[in-house]
Amino acid sequence: MRTAFRFSATLSTIVLIISVIAAARGERLPVRRYTTAGGLARDSLHAILRDRGGFLWFCTEEGISRLDGCALRTLGKRDGWPDRDVRAIVQSRDGAFW
Repeated sequence: MRTAFRFSATLSTIVLIISVIAAARGERLPVRRYTTAGGLARDSLHAILRDRGGFLWFCTEEGISRLDGCALRTLGKRDGWPDRDVRAIVQSRDGAFW
C-alpha cells in the first residue's frame, strides 16, 4: 500500500512538472482592438460573420464594416445597402449576402 502511495505521489509530481513546462511554453496570441478610430462603422456591434473568403463582417447601426485581415472598409446606404442600421448578415450557398 505504501508503494502504491509513493508511485501515485511521484506520478502526480511528474504530471505537475510537465503541466508547468507546457504552460510556460504557451504563446500569447496577438489581440487587436478595432474602433471607429480605426475604420469601424460604430463601436457597438449587432452581429459578426466570417464569410467563406475569411473576411469578417461587423453589423452596426451606422453600416456594415468588412475586415480583410489588414484594413476595415465600411459600407452603408451610399454603397447600395438599403438601410444603414444592419442587424444581421448571412451568406447563402451561392455566396450572396443577405
